[in-house]
Amino acid sequence: MAVYTDITTDELSNLLTDYNIGSLEELTPIANGVSNSNYIITTNKNKYILTMLEDFSVGREALPFIVSFMQHLSNNGVPCPEPIKDNNGNIVKYYKEKPLLISSFISGHHPDIITPKHCKVLGNALAKLHITGQSFEQLRPNPRSVLKLIETKDIYLGYAEKFQTGLKDTLEKLFEHLLINYPKELPSGVIHADLWPDNVLFDADCEINGIIDFYLSGQDFLAFDLAICINAWCFDGNILNQNKLHSLISGYQKIRSLTEDEKSALQILHQAACLRFLLSRLQEWYEAPKDALVTPHDPTECIDKLKYHQTYNIKDMI
Repeated sequence: MAVYTDITTDELSNLLTDYNIGSLEELTPIANGVSNSNYIITTNKNKYILTMLEDFSVGREALPFIVSFMQHLSNNGVPCPEPIKDNNGNIVKYYKEKPLLISSFISGHHPDIITPKHCKVLGNALAKLHITGQSFEQLRPNPRSVLKLIETKDIYLGYAEKFQTGLKDTLEKLFEHLLINYPKELPSGVIHADLWPDNVLFDADCEINGIIDFYLSGQDFLAFDLAICINAWCFDGNILNQNKLHSLISGYQKIRSLTEDEKSALQILHQAACLRFLLSRLQEWYEAPKDALVTPHDPTECIDKLKYHQTYNIKDMI
């Protein structure tokens, strides 16, 4: 989450007259995140999240899919925000020609220190999301799939060399490796595709109150989503914490067992997951507007994790 587009309290108060969620008391910008503008709305009835999708947001063209998927998950017991309808039954509205969505606020905290228990609970929730997504009928290919990254690689390679000497050559070799060796068939379905710790809210007992930020969700390999989570949750610096890894995998497989093909593909899936976030962070590092309320993520973390997965195979550890 982040803020690129400002909205005044007067403008928002006027907008809220179209809803039955109370009158505005406080408007708080959210600096975390990358692609959309986000605020916490506090009314005399409750708290809500307001999201405006920017022109460069990859979720902008797929709002009907995203909203429907969130509703599908919520209706089937996966905790996530519920989109709020206005008095005419509309979920998506517009402000300064940008799509706007108000959703329920989920209380909780993002873990400052990730423990094996967090990882086990997260793995369990991810598997439930994957299973629930199997009955969702709408289609949207992952907008940042490996094949899409390969198609658009030239956008990022200039940033790579600018960021670190030799990184462009490393990425070109990885693109070639993925083009030849990336799996053609694995169990697939709707994935979250961005399930980092700042997109999960826990309660005081280390249970998940909610999963947020579905704007990158789409169809892809389920194990690719798992690889994203392992990269995001199970490393201590640039070293994989095997206790966290085993906890996440066991939590996941309690609900959904990995196939042998998925296990065999884990190394290349983790390399691909590192690449996916390395590229978006490079773009964010150099293209984020200077006057926006956003904190760019450092690409170095993904470079270090990529080196790890080029040396070690997680299949040998589970």
